Amino acid sequence: MQELAAEMFERLAAEGVNVTPFDAVRIDTAARLLARAKASDGAPFLSAPRVRFCGGVLFHEPTIQSELWLLEVAAPLSANGDTALMLRAYALAHADEPGFFDGEEMRNAKSVQKRARAFMRTIAATERELLDALAYCVSGDDDGYDDLPMPEPKGRAADAPRMTRRDKMYADLAEAVGVTGAALDDLKRLTPPQLDRALRRAWELNRWEFKDGEGTRASVAWHALIEEVRGASAAKPEGLQNG
Repeated sequence: MQELAAEMFERLAAEGVNVTPFDAVRIDTAARLLARAKASDGAPFLSAPRVRFCGGVLFHEPTIQSELWLLEVAAPLSANGDTALMLRAYALAHADEPGFFDGEEMRNAKSVQKRARAFMRTIAATERELLDALAYCVSGDDDGYDDLPMPEPKGRAADAPRMTRRDKMYADLAEAVGVTGAALDDLKRLTPPQLDRALRRAWELNRWEFKDGEGTRASVAWHALIEEVRGASAAKPEGLQNG
C-alpha cells in the first residue's frame, strides 16, 4: 500500500469518514498514480503533508489558511505561552478543513478562546506529548522550518521594505490563482512548501502545460476522489455509516 494512501485512511478515520473496500482500492490506485507523477526536475510532484495523532486528535502540518489565521487572529490573542500553545494546537487540528477559519466566529476573540479551551479539554495527552506532536507537524525532522528567514528577492533595493510572512503568503496565493488556475480555497489548504513548489513548477512550464500535465491531472484526480469519498460518507444515514 502507498504511504500516502495509508496516511489518508488514518486521516479519514479520524474524521469519522467510512471508507468502503471499493473506495480503499480507488484511493490506493490514485496514490500510486500521484507517486509516479514527476515534476520537471524528476522529483515527486506532491509530497504528503505531515500528520500526527496525539491524545485522540489528528494534527496536521500547517496550511496557508491555518498560518494566516494564526498570524491575523491568534497572535494578538496570545498573551502568554499557554494561550499560544492552545491556539496553535487548535489551528493544526483543523488546518486541513476547507473554510474552517473563514467564519465570523473564528475572528471573534471571545468565540475563538471559548472554542479553543473546549477543544483542549478533549486532548487525552500530556503537555510534553502535545508539544512533541505539534513540533513534528510544524518542522518534521528539520530544525525550525518556520523560523527560517525568508530569502531576499534578487535585485531588491537595499531600502525597499521587507515583505512580511503574511504578505508573502497572500502574494503567493494571488500569483498561484493566476498561474495555475486553481481555486483559492484549494490553494489555501496547501502547506506553504507545497504552494511554493507549485508556483516554481508553474513558472518552469507554461500555464497550459501546467494545467494539463501528468502531475496536475494526478493531483486533481486525487483531491477529487478524497472529496467524493467524504461526501458519500456524509450523505449516508447515520445508522448506515458502519454498514
